[in-house]
This record gives sequence, structure tokens and C-alpha cells, in this order.
Amino acid sequence: MVLQVTTACRAGAADGQEAESCYGRCTCVVSSRRFGSSNCILVNVYLPCVGSVNRPFICDIIAEIDAWCQYYDNCNLVIAADFNTDLDTSDTVSQSVYTFIKRYALLYCDQQFGTGRHPTYVNLALKQQSCFDYILVSPGCDVSEFSVVDPDINFSDHLPLYVAMKCSISKPVDKSRGQTIITQRQLRWDKADSVSYYYYTGLLLNPLLEKLDKASKDYDNGDIANTDVTTLVENVYCEIADILTACAKNFVPERKKSFYKFGGTKNSSF
Repeated sequence: MVLQVTTACRAGAADGQEAESCYGRCTCVVSSRRFGSSNCILVNVYLPCVGSVNRPFICDIIAEIDAWCQYYDNCNLVIAADFNTDLDTSDTVSQSVYTFIKRYALLYCDQQFGTGRHPTYVNLALKQQSCFDYILVSPGCDVSEFSVVDPDINFSDHLPLYVAMKCSISKPVDKSRGQTIITQRQLRWDKADSVSYYYYTGLLLNPLLEKLDKASKDYDNGDIANTDVTTLVENVYCEIADILTACAKNFVPERKKSFYKFGGTKNSSF
């Protein structure tokens, strides 16, 4: 089967679970169909534009998507997005998005098919154009086609993107047999390699401290604006969370929440 995704449409929830973001700017759908090597999270996202009052909340939107990706960490990822920023620039928004892309080793569909960067935002009246829209996929996704569509009739100043992906349909689940049970896991800190955990968290967090010290001095000197400080703090927060999560996965074992059950009988003693 071929799935067709365009940035002009919001994904539905027919194949899985759907979550609307608190800002109404992204939709994450966990698909029950296999896209390449595993099931898939489909993400449709529209980030606030420059000058928008919601622009400072971009890191929150990215963090929300990141939370879904970590919860379903065994899934491939497909993102159809209007980032409202050119990812080839070095502004704070682009860097936030780039950090997320690098974290999940996502691939640009335009680069996969050798089309190169093609303007997706074209405003003839203002004589402006830029590349704001992207489709990003995990390496395990089987993408068979990609193109930037230039239709004869287009009421938007954004050009739609087209991608075709192969997927397989799994056997329908018999819902009469009961609902799916979500397994909750917890960290066993009593079994953790605490020496390694503290060493590597300290090693990885120290550069962030230097970044914050520099930002604090720049702010005192009036070299950075309040909005840039807000974005910086959000980025550092995300990086701290990533570091702590990664170190915990490496040095702290996990168990099902109900793995250890303690109970006694009349013949047992403690």
C-alpha cells in the first residue's frame, strides 16, 4: 500500500491514536500500519511565524512532539511540517528544529531524491520566496517518491509537498478479546550504576553551564534580546532533559511497574 502525505492536509486518526497539541499547531498519529521496518508516528506541524505572539512557544511544541517520540520509541517517524523558518539559517528557531532532527537522525526527503532545496513559500506580490516546508523521515521508512508540487491553481503562498511511502497492513486486532494494556516502566535507582551516571551527566551538562554563563553575561551587557533569552532557556531545558534521559537509559535498569509485587502468606516472614 502507498501512503500519500501533503503539508496541505492534517492527518486523521483512522489508523491509530491521535493527540492534538495544546497550541493546536501539531497532530501526532501513531499508525497501526508498518512503514518500512516498524510502525510509524505521523506528525503534521505548523510552527508560529515571525512576529507571532506564539513564536516563543516553539520549543514547547517541539518538546511535545519529542515526548510522543520517546513514548513510542520503537516507531519510525514521518514529519510533514511548515516550520516557518529556513533550516539552512542559523537563527534560534532553526537551531531548535535542527537539534530535534539530529536527535532522531531524520532524513530530508528533498535530499534523498537529489532535488535540492526548492522554494516552498512563494509570494509573488511581495517578491519573496524561501524554503519553509519540509518532509522528514526516519532512515527505516521506505520512501518511493517525493516532489514539490506547483499546481496551476493554488490559493496559498505555500507550495504543497508530495511524498509516497510503502507500508504494510497488519492483521486486524479482535477488540472483543479486550483492550490493549499499556505497560508502564520505572527506573530501578537501587540497581543503577550511579558512579557512571553522575560522571557522564556531569561531563555532558558542564558545556550547558558554560553556555548559560555566557548568555547571562551577554544579557547583562544588553547584547541579546529577551525573546532570544526565552528561546535559549527552552533549548537548554530540552538538552538537559535529553542528557538525563540518555544517561538513565545507559546506566539505570528499567522494569515493569508491576514487576515487583510483594505479598505475604500466613507462613511467610519478613
